[in-house]
Amino acid sequence: TEVPLPIMLLGGMFDSDDSYVEVVELYDDGDEAGRFELRVACSEVANRSSDFSGGMLWPSAYVLARWLVDHFAQCPPVAGATGLELGAGCGLGGIALARSGVSMVLTDHHEVVLSNLRKNAASNRVSATVQALRWQDVAECVVDAAVVENKTEAPGFDFVIGSDLMYDARAMPALAACVQRTCRGLFLAVSPAHERAGVDPFVDFFRTAADWTVQVGAAPPCYTTGLGDVYTTIICAKGSNVCSIPLPGEALAMAMGCDASRLDVNSRKLYARRE
Repeated sequence: TEVPLPIMLLGGMFDSDDSYVEVVELYDDGDEAGRFELRVACSEVANRSSDFSGGMLWPSAYVLARWLVDHFAQCPPVAGATGLELGAGCGLGGIALARSGVSMVLTDHHEVVLSNLRKNAASNRVSATVQALRWQDVAECVVDAAVVENKTEAPGFDFVIGSDLMYDARAMPALAACVQRTCRGLFLAVSPAHERAGVDPFVDFFRTAADWTVQVGAAPPCYTTGLGDVYTTIICAKGSNVCSIPLPGEALAMAMGCDASRLDVNSRKLYARRE
């Protein structure tokens, strides 16, 4: 559904011909948990400049959001969990995670995109911090915002997420360093399986990185319905967090159901106890 709506942005204005509010239904069951209203730029606007690519809602964002909604419905995060979305764009993934109870910071690098992110968070009634972030310039304040009151905890975010971040192999050293700097738990990402030159270099980096483990798989059909492509799911975990949480499609009901026998001690810190 497309509803024309003016959007005021710093540095310019998208009028009703440039943008619209897209009603996103992740599933056809009418569940409000999977319904979002996101202001997006028309493709013609985004194509004028790469600066506006973050104004479009890319298919990978749907896959990521479906994954997050499913995962955290079955395995709720622990109270006080923190999250960071890199390259948030319209913010679908981060807003979905915020609805699950995670305290979110949504980041991108262009002020036009950041302005739109603030509006999308507000219109979906979630509380989220929106902040500028370039991967090669990870600011101390971004990490400090996620440090919990218990100072014995490592700085960083429990969950770092992103969709379609790995389009340029040259940017992968900066992305990998950013994830290492900001993530103390799990990094969850989705990328199209085709024509994304950065996926292999990114995965290779974490396969050889000290104190990190990585899993790569294919998103199951229930997450890719209607999107017309194949999508890669990536989990990178700090320390021993990863081993316990298989990717979607690998015994989803059990793996994402927070079965304690499949979660090590560190992983349990990220999720609420289920009696």
